Amino acid sequence: MIKYALTERNVLNYSNHPFIVSLHYAFQTPEKLFLVMDYCPGGDMGDMLAKIRKFTETHAKIYLAEIVLAI
Repeated sequence: MIKYALTERNVLNYSNHPFIVSLHYAFQTPEKLFLVMDYCPGGDMGDMLAKIRKFTETHAKIYLAEIVLAI
């Protein structure tokens, strides 16, 4: 898990895109890694799918376009 967390930190550190959450600061204690990122009050896409269970075609198109642009 540590390897994946550090990889995520490194990728976010180099990312700069309006559709990718920005990493502002990262620090660690001997036991934990902390990532200080943008606040997203709506949660992530997994949270949204858990709430509404299924996107409409219009919403799916918008999110897919944002993902493609971010990549």
